[in-house]
Amino acid sequence: MLLRLTLLTFLLLTAMPLSAGDFKRPMPFPNLPEGISSFGAAVAGDHLYVFGGHVGRIPGNSQDSLSPHFVRLNLKTPDAAWETLPMQNSSQSPAILAWEGKIYRVGGLSFDNRQGEATVYHSLDEFSRFDPETKSWTNLPSLPKPRSSLDAAVVDGKVYVVGGWNLQGTNVMEAPWHEDALVYNLASDKGEWKPIAKPPFVKRALAVAAHDHKVWVLGGMTQSNQITSLVHAYDPKTDTWTEGPAVKGKSQFAAFALSAFGCGGKLCYTGSDGILYTLDEGKSEWVPEERLLYPRSFLRLVADEGSTLFAVAGISRSAYVPTVEAIDLAADKHAVPKLSEWPVPFAGKVVQGQIPFLTGNSLYAFGGNNSRNPHDFSKEAIVDEAYRFDLATRAVEKLPPLPSAVQSGAAFLAGERIDQSIYVLGGIANPGEKYQSADTIFRYRLRSKGWTDEVGHLPGPRSMFSVVSQGEAAWIFGGSQVTGHGGGLIAETWKWSGSPETPAEVVTEAAIPTRRRSFGAAVLNGKFYAVGGLGEESTIVDAVDVYDFEAKAWAKGTSPKVARVFPSLAVAGGKLYLSGGFAKVDGHFQKVDSVEAFDPQSNAWTVAFEKLPFDAASRTMVEYQDRLLFYGLDPEKEGIAHIALLDPAPESRDYGVEPAGGMDRGNTRSAGSELVARLMRMDRNGDGQLTKDEVGERFRPLIERADANKDGFATKEEIEASAATESPPAGPFTTDGSGDRSPERMAARALEEHDANKDGKLDRSELEAYFQSRAAERPMRRGGGGSREGNGPPREGTTGTAPASPPATAPR
Repeated sequence: MLLRLTLLTFLLLTAMPLSAGDFKRPMPFPNLPEGISSFGAAVAGDHLYVFGGHVGRIPGNSQDSLSPHFVRLNLKTPDAAWETLPMQNSSQSPAILAWEGKIYRVGGLSFDNRQGEATVYHSLDEFSRFDPETKSWTNLPSLPKPRSSLDAAVVDGKVYVVGGWNLQGTNVMEAPWHEDALVYNLASDKGEWKPIAKPPFVKRALAVAAHDHKVWVLGGMTQSNQITSLVHAYDPKTDTWTEGPAVKGKSQFAAFALSAFGCGGKLCYTGSDGILYTLDEGKSEWVPEERLLYPRSFLRLVADEGSTLFAVAGISRSAYVPTVEAIDLAADKHAVPKLSEWPVPFAGKVVQGQIPFLTGNSLYAFGGNNSRNPHDFSKEAIVDEAYRFDLATRAVEKLPPLPSAVQSGAAFLAGERIDQSIYVLGGIANPGEKYQSADTIFRYRLRSKGWTDEVGHLPGPRSMFSVVSQGEAAWIFGGSQVTGHGGGLIAETWKWSGSPETPAEVVTEAAIPTRRRSFGAAVLNGKFYAVGGLGEESTIVDAVDVYDFEAKAWAKGTSPKVARVFPSLAVAGGKLYLSGGFAKVDGHFQKVDSVEAFDPQSNAWTVAFEKLPFDAASRTMVEYQDRLLFYGLDPEKEGIAHIALLDPAPESRDYGVEPAGGMDRGNTRSAGSELVARLMRMDRNGDGQLTKDEVGERFRPLIERADANKDGFATKEEIEASAATESPPAGPFTTDGSGDRSPERMAARALEEHDANKDGKLDRSELEAYFQSRAAERPMRRGGGGSREGNGPPREGTTGTAPASPPATAPR
């Protein structure tokens, strides 16, 4: 009966459009003083306490990289600011616990060096108590031995400490791991640390939580540097350990640097997957409850005395997060969409017309217009400003200006992993006499944070078009060519590899059937959707055109309920979401408040939201980690951007969608496969094989070696075979003998084995330890050894989304 009611509730929620008030707002709290990882946190009374940690603003490991903050927040008045408390010997990876209104601190990691000096590690044996009433610390009996990368929990008035190692000096490899677990009776005035039954494991970077009068230990890393998903429970009554259900997760890293806590009679955990799991009543399986707005590792999951959990800070997509997110386990509203909004002040004049682009945690905004008049395209109005909005830290960075002012263009990501670039294509410019569509290609390099001197060119001027990444190339659809006060719509579709060596080509069969500009565009299941926009004679296009990249053919799609111009189209949860824009009512343009969703399974559009709590018509919507991100500039105040993150389906059982392929998957390809992809982008005539003339002088020797049958051509299969034979032999970088020495494999192993403080970075001493270990593994040749499989969280530059322009970006 309960299952039927739950299913009925879910069907009603998904069938009925939601209004502006039907949202959960799990992040009403102010940001922490700064983003941190590997810190301690606890809830005592009405306050959330956060202690120490590693800060993202200081590279490496040193006393300077430790957070100087010990703060608390009154959860009953979340609008209040964080209160600064007396700090006691800042450290990272301490266990912070609450019992009977007081805060306890156990162990942790410090450093004996300053920034720029060789790292000298110092695990701590400290155990102390903080009294919130007197705001003072009291030292308690020290741990028998220093311990960091540990975790702890309080069960029935006793502290249990599990896991970790004793890291001292400069040599990480010689650090002893703790094989024992300890208990301390908080109720005793003359307490002492005592050993409990020896755990059936030795690991660190684990999660420890109290539940059902037992100590639960989840995940972590073993002495062999393997991430383990094993779960064990310790029963203080019998002094015995038993094995529980293994940690779940899509990624190998799901069981690493996670956090767990008992709340409302449930045992919960979450980690890099961003899914909150609870242990079922039979204690045999982990059940996914809902998704967090931000997935995070190196976080702390804590709870109040009721049924509310708090996911605090941590690392999300390699960025240090300063936010706190609440999850109410008793609300039984996991299907209710989640929403978080925040303003970001920035020092600029632009008010509309930007070219936004999302990659990783960074939302870039290029160019634009400083006039609120939608028809003002004067030279003075179009700007060269550029910004990067950090979605994790909620900060903004002003970038070097564009090579020249432009608006209403598009952008996409290309290049090898180690040096990727954002290319800003076309748009509207005004060189001095009159405004016109541009044919320029500007290149912004992510690594050097600067524009290159060279400027490329499209086959022709183009603006108000859409670009998507597919099959290792950028596909450019629709748009118009504006000249002064005239111009026409463009049907021709272009395909560009992103390589300066190869010009864009015309894809004849992909010419868009319904000419349009300022439309919504997205790729779903290998198909490009063009929705809405302005067509011939300035009419709003009702028809939906769908291009199948594999079949190389167009088809008509189902039209949405409301035809609109300047909409945004994005993919989340396997559906298309259509937001914003304007419809024509009684001959006049009128904002559209509703958000529609297209389900490819039913081939139908439904109204997902009647109205959002903000002006969706004036904001660009893009996909962000399988969520919907809205970005726009303040309609009245200069220098204010507004960002909103919406999860339309937090009850989903997966976090995110694996990229379908193409340049989005830079972090999953080996170096050999990336070289093959780069070469095949030079296939100018699209016949699936390369000649020496097509690739140029640099790659001619490679083509000659790959041309097995010596017919003067090298096919993709021949190039792949050649790349495989030229790969290095099996070495210390893989366990499968593949010899894949790609940067992502090497980086994964280096971080797993030598990132001692787990801040996601390697300092000088850690790198030295890494290379020393590699040298020891290959005394005679490159063989043997073994690395960990899997990739870390996506980093900036590995995925990209080119959003449609917001409504005020082009003439109407």
